[in-house]
Amino acid sequence: MEHLSTDRILDHAFAFWESKVIESAVHYDLFSLLEKKPLNKDEVTSTLSLHPRAVEDFLDSLVSMNLLDRKQGYYSNTEESSVYLVKDSEYYIGGIIELSGKHLYKVWDGLSDLLKTGKVQNDFHDETDFFEAFYKDSKQLKTFAHAVTGLSHEATKHMATKFDWKQYKTFCDLGGAEGGLPVGIAKKHPERTGINLIYHHYKPFQKTI
Repeated sequence: MEHLSTDRILDHAFAFWESKVIESAVHYDLFSLLEKKPLNKDEVTSTLSLHPRAVEDFLDSLVSMNLLDRKQGYYSNTEESSVYLVKDSEYYIGGIIELSGKHLYKVWDGLSDLLKTGKVQNDFHDETDFFEAFYKDSKQLKTFAHAVTGLSHEATKHMATKFDWKQYKTFCDLGGAEGGLPVGIAKKHPERTGINLIYHHYKPFQKTI
């Protein structure tokens, strides 16, 4: 018994705390704000029109997660958050974090019910075709495509650098969202020609990179 600890179990059980901290920071675009210049808690509060009650704890939580630095009461981005969590960054992944906060968080909240009833928990559980329903909302579809682009950055990096492209002159990404994968490959191998094929309302759209 003495060699056991509750730490690992509780870390998993409370993992949603950190998830919501990151999702809230992305929701308010905190990292883009701090990319301009370091701010103290009062400046963050007033600029983002937040209630002052929890802001300091919120910011310090991000510091403990190594997503913000704090020096003499001023908060700034870490290198990691500057690259991946600032909206105008080429490698922004905030889209998938926002999508998780708006949709996936609620889906997973229904896991206990799903295990008991078998009832689908996503936002379109009354629809016969998930993707057909999802594609009806152009704003939601744009959010989804942006999220998938962010999620594909690591795969793009590895495919562009580790795959042997010497024997190929052209390539095609089927279902390529915003085209992050073919663009990443084309940047690394400008002598290759790529095509990104997506479906919008089930109508094919082709773009040559």
